[in-house]
Amino acid sequence: MSSCAKQEKEQAATGEARISVRLLGAEDQEEDDDEAEVADVASEARAATSSKSLQSNQTQIVPFGDDMSIVATLSKESDRLSNTDNRAVTKLSPLVQDVRYRVMVYDASGSFVEEKDYQAGKESSASSFSLNAGQTYTFVAYSVNGTTALPNTTDKANLSTAKLTSINSQLLYFRKDVKLNHGDNNLDITLKHQYSQITTRIELDPTTAGNITAIGTPTIRPVRQNGGIEFFENKITYGTTLNNGTAVSFPSLGSGVRSVTSNPTLLISPSTTSARFNVGSLTANNITKANVALTNLNIKPGTRYNLVMKLQSPCTEVVSGGATFNLRDGNSQTFTAPAADYGFTFDIHRLDNSFNLRINGTLITTRELQFQSGISSLPRNVRFADGALWGEGNVPQIYNMSGSANSPILRVIISATGDISLLGSKSANGGNLQPLTLTNSNTFNNITWNRNSNNTVVATQSVEGATNMSGAGYGRKIVDCP
Repeated sequence: MSSCAKQEKEQAATGEARISVRLLGAEDQEEDDDEAEVADVASEARAATSSKSLQSNQTQIVPFGDDMSIVATLSKESDRLSNTDNRAVTKLSPLVQDVRYRVMVYDASGSFVEEKDYQAGKESSASSFSLNAGQTYTFVAYSVNGTTALPNTTDKANLSTAKLTSINSQLLYFRKDVKLNHGDNNLDITLKHQYSQITTRIELDPTTAGNITAIGTPTIRPVRQNGGIEFFENKITYGTTLNNGTAVSFPSLGSGVRSVTSNPTLLISPSTTSARFNVGSLTANNITKANVALTNLNIKPGTRYNLVMKLQSPCTEVVSGGATFNLRDGNSQTFTAPAADYGFTFDIHRLDNSFNLRINGTLITTRELQFQSGISSLPRNVRFADGALWGEGNVPQIYNMSGSANSPILRVIISATGDISLLGSKSANGGNLQPLTLTNSNTFNNITWNRNSNNTVVATQSVEGATNMSGAGYGRKIVDCP
């Protein structure tokens, strides 16, 4: 009996091994290192760049009109779950029926043995691989997620030289070393996306009226013309850079829509933290804004993303403290204003009769703001948008006005992007603020407002008779909506 058992064991370790292919599906490059199978070399090679945990969403705010903003959120596609151990579990996506993929076999020395082409959903009609039991083989599979002919492998004779090149469509890849048993073996294949993909949706918040009526010529960069992969090291290679980026394609808007979703945009690019999405001009709710852009996006190869750009008024809370000023007789005052990520406002309660603010080293206007006429050294360079002036008609002189925290006489508004605007009151007691414009070649500067640290503000005035200014500032910080 001992001799028979030994003979059966030897037969099991040699002879013919038949391999049937089972396609489990496709997934992003999102595996945890601890969950990857040791034999899955492709997963091991990606371990250095894969995320150890779920990456938080990336959110940016872009002002849009006077009372609206674009709240843009870039997130990984919802294909990851959590198991009872709170570890990441990747959800597989099936390949569409008839999508073609190729399986290649290399022996232990790296020499090419055989290859077969398959169609998703029709694997049972394909013949099995017939190889030697007891031997270890390397199986490589790839697809471009299409139903037409597959690209051929370059220098496929040996695993050390085999590679795919000039792939400008989707690229899915699998590699695994397997020691075969005598008889029937199953090869379970999970193809992994090697390039990134972004699907963009632009929508109006339900509480916002109107429609989206025009989108410019949106693009994303950086991207490469094409890419490929070297089988031996599972190394992605990239072609030349497309300087103009890749186009993002939206369907027709017709006479206007509340929401519009782009076709998925393929991104062939190494990992980057400086991706830029240029929307160009965007028209919604009869408001057109040019040069809409999202910057410094974090994109990783092999990951599918959703980008949602929602036009809305975000939920915010007031941040204050320290930004109080009271100066006179030409003396400047330096004070600290708190961090804020949705703009900052300075309310002026009293003024006689000019001022400027230097914020983090930059003046808000190229010339000091002068509200009084008849000053030869500093002529008046600001007025109401309707043409009204202080000291004319029913508008008091600026130095005869006295406002309060609830009813300031002037307001300086700094947007989330550092743009400056001015409002002013026509009432001696302040309040009912109206838009102001600059004149006499005075212009606004764009300033940098620190979102995560304090800001240094220097208030200054030129002396012309009695000189004083008082007021306070406060910002707004974006918070989760209730």
